[in-house]
Amino acid sequence: MAINLPPMYVDQEEPSIAPAPVQEDTGVSLSNPVQTPYTLPDDVAQTRAIKIQEGVGEHVQKDATEIKADIQEGREDTLRNMAASNLRVKQQSDKLQLITKLANSQGSPLNENEVARLTDPFNPLNQPIDPNSVVEKQYATKYIQSIQEAINVSQAQPLQEAPQEMADAQAKGTDLTARMEFARKLRENWEATIGGQSWPAYLTDTAKTMFQPYVEYKMRGNTPGVGTVSGGVLLGENIQEQADKIFGLPFDEFTKQAKAITDQLGNDNPQLAAKFAAYIEGLPASDRILDNTFTVMALPDYAAMGKLGGKAVKAVNVNRQANQAVRQLVEHAEAIQTDRAARSEATGDLASASTQRASDNVEADINGKSDPIKLATDPLTTNLAMDRDKLAIDKGNLSTEGLRRIQD
Repeated sequence: MAINLPPMYVDQEEPSIAPAPVQEDTGVSLSNPVQTPYTLPDDVAQTRAIKIQEGVGEHVQKDATEIKADIQEGREDTLRNMAASNLRVKQQSDKLQLITKLANSQGSPLNENEVARLTDPFNPLNQPIDPNSVVEKQYATKYIQSIQEAINVSQAQPLQEAPQEMADAQAKGTDLTARMEFARKLRENWEATIGGQSWPAYLTDTAKTMFQPYVEYKMRGNTPGVGTVSGGVLLGENIQEQADKIFGLPFDEFTKQAKAITDQLGNDNPQLAAKFAAYIEGLPASDRILDNTFTVMALPDYAAMGKLGGKAVKAVNVNRQANQAVRQLVEHAEAIQTDRAARSEATGDLASASTQRASDNVEADINGKSDPIKLATDPLTTNLAMDRDKLAIDKGNLSTEGLRRIQD
């Protein structure tokens, strides 16, 4: 009876008379050396952990501290896959409950039109869930929903009476914020890759970016539909045109193309990938995109105003308020991030903002991390604080004395 024993391993290498393997001569390559998995800086990992917890925490059953540990140990993709899988299960459960509810309410099976409506690919219950963007979409939804919380607290009557206008504005705001967050994730990941490079790899990439023909060649022609030259003679114009083209795609196509392009650039030079992602990241909060998005939403109201006169004035005003509230959250998303107090301030919920600020300050004081300067400036609303910071960078036509008085 034959017994299969496991192979034995010895420390010393067995001599071999076989000829040494011949390695193919591939010449000298300027391509980037193999990258080690990126490690996010501590502050970036902390912010991302909070966003993951807020967006999909209930689906991964972990708090921000546990999520941050997973991120720093290279398990972020595992969290994303878990969240996407559990959301798919919830999606199917919600659909079954809806079918059952409709059938029970009418006392008969659903007809063909009702089934078609439930299986419509544009129905939120049928939207695909991509692990690569699940966090960004869910976080953006919760972030923009801060407006609804503020409305409920402040009893803003006009907006409470216009749920459809508010829902339309929130849908647009959620889409813009999700795109911004996805591009930010790409940029942060590539910047972390740069930070983890060896000095030879980093110096090689930096040297390549100093050779303008190389940069021009790499950064042009990455986006279908944007010409290498016709898309913009100047490089910045061409990259902006590519970013605009990608941004105009439906969300799922946008994420796939943005990731594919930055991956392609990053495999050769992470610095170029981070730069391209930054172009996309800046679009959602730009005045141009915000003006286009929320002006288009208002056009039906303007048309109705012309037909119905005074009857449509109130509806137009409510729509304007809803659009302005959402626009403000999107516009300041970069500054607000996970700061719940700043979020409350931006939506006009100053009572919640002051409570959150007080809670944060007490916790910081207990941990010995309180900042006296920050405590003094926290009473400023978010917008005033942002204006103060902008003035510190560019005082414009103000004299030095005038600037000092404003800041004081």
